[in-house]
Amino acid sequence: LLFVGSLNLIAPFVATFSLLTYATVNMACLALDLAGAPNFRPSFSYFNKYTSLIGFVSSIVMAFIVNPVYASTSFGISVMLFIFIMFRTPGSTWGYISQDLIFHQVRKYLLMLDTRKDHVKFWRPSILFLCKNPRSQIPAISFLNDMKKGGL
Repeated sequence: LLFVGSLNLIAPFVATFSLLTYATVNMACLALDLAGAPNFRPSFSYFNKYTSLIGFVSSIVMAFIVNPVYASTSFGISVMLFIFIMFRTPGSTWGYISQDLIFHQVRKYLLMLDTRKDHVKFWRPSILFLCKNPRSQIPAISFLNDMKKGGL
């Protein structure tokens, strides 16, 4: 194709793949920033979640402005490549962004449980039950659970 001199035929395809690459990088930076990952410390002084979001959206929009058919094709190929890599590669011990996002959400909601906002109607007794074999103490555990009104 290049030897015939028709570089203009593949230029939009290459441009949309490049723009999708930029969009993927911006999406990854946005996800890491939203997750509050401690190892994500960008050195760009003007970086925040909005610059990543603007970069992600503008890259996608520009890819579809260049050529909607090539952008759709490039996006489809990228999704198929992502799915192929996701299912064909062995698991890693590096962790996943989804785990970090869940951790961040749980931590945020746990910090919202302010101890100063306790009210008497939400009080439950704290019971410490010591036993050797919990399986042999099911009736006692059930009784203690009933004392706490099911908050065990």
